[in-house]
Amino acid sequence: KYVLSPIWWLVKQVGLIFHEYVLSPIWRVICNSLCWDIVGLGVGSFAATDEALAMPLLNAVEFAMGPNPVRWNMQEIADVMTSVAIVCFWLYVLLLPFLSWLLNDYLGLLVQVCDTPAESITCGDGGNYTRIAEKLGRWRDGELIGCGCGHGVLGDWACAVDQQHFSISYFIATAPGTGMMALLTAMPIYSMWSVAEEQLAKVNSGAQQWHALVRRTLIVFTISFGLFLCNPVCQMPQLHVACVVTFNVFAIVHFTALAQGLNAVRLPGQGAQVVRIMTGFGIFSIGAGLCFPVGPSWIGQHAFWLGEAVGLSLGMALAPVLIW
Repeated sequence: KYVLSPIWWLVKQVGLIFHEYVLSPIWRVICNSLCWDIVGLGVGSFAATDEALAMPLLNAVEFAMGPNPVRWNMQEIADVMTSVAIVCFWLYVLLLPFLSWLLNDYLGLLVQVCDTPAESITCGDGGNYTRIAEKLGRWRDGELIGCGCGHGVLGDWACAVDQQHFSISYFIATAPGTGMMALLTAMPIYSMWSVAEEQLAKVNSGAQQWHALVRRTLIVFTISFGLFLCNPVCQMPQLHVACVVTFNVFAIVHFTALAQGLNAVRLPGQGAQVVRIMTGFGIFSIGAGLCFPVGPSWIGQHAFWLGEAVGLSLGMALAPVLIW
């Protein structure tokens, strides 16, 4: 009554939101934009050989989908793709340790793609990697092996290899991890540009300083985020950290300026309050993860990853939320 019922209610609400803003738009795009053309083409080809049998089928399809189905424009399709990408991004960054275990050990990909001797790997928590590899059965050609930092499918979940603690940067330092990060952030970043363009068009062009601030902060954020992906923490740690700090700072300034503009074009508090709350929680989450003391315990190793995962999820979701 007091534990399971509230949890079940929350799960149902998340499911309803996911259905309304993700599944339903996708289904409408598929049916309205694609199915009618595919079915019509198939029935048309069939009618060329047997019109008597094809016409009832065509009439049934027209009855089910309507004679003139609405085809979405490119912006509407982009909004749907953004919704899907942001949900997948949340799942990706918040489940990185689980995905690492799933790919590396449950599916056994680690022993197929990595060959670093276990005795040469150092754990951030001071653990013995050889014992970890033996416990997890990471044998290859009679030798215990593991993945070095930046090797494999995703960063090793068993311990933070050659790092003091876990982080998003550590997990995605591999080629597949970086590629998935780029894929899932492309549309949310595009939505940031769409929202900025909309607000710039609505706010009085006389506010030159505000216009310049919104444009320049978004440009620097986009470039520095791309450089963050181009410079993995395992290979170029100093440059990587500099890019992370840069894109976080300019994202905060951009969203703060955006909130100021939203006050001028929407109802008082609408939109701007959403930006302030999500930005504030994002800053708090990243700050909490950064300030939490690093230690050998699970939370001591994972606090920073969890803080930046929540903070980055809020930041990437901000523009899509405004579009929704």
